[in-house]
Amino acid sequence: MKRNSYSSSDYDKCPKSASMDEEVGLEISGTYDDSSETTSLLANVRVSKNSPSTVAEYKKMALTPRALSQQTAGTKSKKQSQSELDAIKLADEIRGALIFDIPAMCCFKAYTVRIYLHYWLWQIPVLLTNIVLFCVWNTTHNNPKPKIALTEVGFLAVGPVFLSSLVRDKIFLWGVYWSVKQTMHFGCTKYARYHISRLADCIGGLHSSMGVTALVWNIIYAIGAFIREGYEVNLRSGTAWALPLLLMVICMSALPCLRHHFHNSFEILHRYLSWLALSLLIVHVVLINLHHSNSVGEALQDSPSVLAILITVLTVYPWVIMHRIKGRDMEILSAAGSTAFIFPWWAPMGAVCKLSTDFVEFHVMGITPLPYDEQHGHRCFVLMKSLGDWTSSLNERAKVPGLLDNTSFYMGRIKPPNFTQGLFNWNRVFVLTTGAGIAPLIPYVVNSDYLDIHISLIWVARDHAKTYPKFIVDILEPLDDVILYDTTKNPRPNLCTMTVEKAREFNAEAVFIVSNPQMAYHVSNYVLKQGIPVFASNFDV
Repeated sequence: MKRNSYSSSDYDKCPKSASMDEEVGLEISGTYDDSSETTSLLANVRVSKNSPSTVAEYKKMALTPRALSQQTAGTKSKKQSQSELDAIKLADEIRGALIFDIPAMCCFKAYTVRIYLHYWLWQIPVLLTNIVLFCVWNTTHNNPKPKIALTEVGFLAVGPVFLSSLVRDKIFLWGVYWSVKQTMHFGCTKYARYHISRLADCIGGLHSSMGVTALVWNIIYAIGAFIREGYEVNLRSGTAWALPLLLMVICMSALPCLRHHFHNSFEILHRYLSWLALSLLIVHVVLINLHHSNSVGEALQDSPSVLAILITVLTVYPWVIMHRIKGRDMEILSAAGSTAFIFPWWAPMGAVCKLSTDFVEFHVMGITPLPYDEQHGHRCFVLMKSLGDWTSSLNERAKVPGLLDNTSFYMGRIKPPNFTQGLFNWNRVFVLTTGAGIAPLIPYVVNSDYLDIHISLIWVARDHAKTYPKFIVDILEPLDDVILYDTTKNPRPNLCTMTVEKAREFNAEAVFIVSNPQMAYHVSNYVLKQGIPVFASNFDV
């Protein structure tokens, strides 16, 4: 068989989009022709029926290619045939787990019903609620004195905007995950806890559905406003029509096919267009109140005015209370392939932060708290690996002493929770992490006894001691049930089957995966097909 030319660093990088067969990361044996870029990976897959479950066994397997080269041609042919049969069997299982996928030209992700089921479930109650509200409004909106406020089209236009902002609020998200944790105390079944946790992880589905709802109701409102103004174009009717136009651009830019390929531009566009839409909303509400209300008190009693004030508060306060620190006032520990930026402030366990060096382009990073130190006080760190232009530039400059001294770092004071908060819903958990994804999991494995969570973890990466800061390796190496799998010394593992085997061996109730998007989605699909609750990093949802 041909040998594949994959490098061990593939686990730390996001693979390029390709066809379904090309994207599945599996153990490869044989050679590979670099000129054939469209060759199916599944055709060259080698799967062992008795997959090793420990690092020691994987090390023994590292000698397999050399041993095979010394066997007779007949033995090779027999083993090759068996290997191909195993490959076909596993390929069928993988294809069975992957229900459908979007073409590479549209989006990089392998979308599946199982992975995004809970994201789309949020659309159902929103759609049903809107149908009911539309029926109520359509039968009563001509009444000059409607009996209930819900019949006010202004409320229906501004209400979804408020809810869309609320579900992205960091404090609100902590409340959501606190509620999810309570399911452990109510005796919920394993599958009930799984679905509740997944709904919390995919709450972006509620955010996007509310955005589309706001667009529809604002179009209805703009039509009504134009009619009320006697088909005259003035400031009131003009601002009424400008709002749905802006909302349409915001919704279109959030489509996954555009959001992935122009991610940094999307973040900036989404933020500033949202601020512009809020400004237009405030101007429109003021113009309407000046035209219809006799006093400020009367104007503030209108539901659109109250909602506009609440939306303004939700939008502004995170930007007012941000951290700002110079590079000279923080610790920067650089390694060959990553850098640990240690900040002198407290951070919660299982959180993420938005980090920037120019206050314009913000990047979402996992943030990890460090134990309290008498000399340094509260500290936390961000483990940054070179994956893009911005991270690569920072890591290169971090290697030169003093080069980042005058660089300003901006970070929000309130850090939103990430999906690892779901760990609290389980007693026994198996965790698979690759590359820099280890950082947010360190507090859990270090404090597993205190947290009353039994965790088995495998960290797959390239030369841990060289690529990552030494203090991280020193923390993890002595721990039981923690395996550091070095892909420069051991063969590439089959992450799909290895995850299932290790989870069953540990008798885990659930599996958590922290990896790059492609690997996280593929392994998650396979684990789900085996009937094991699985949680993976959500990207762009």
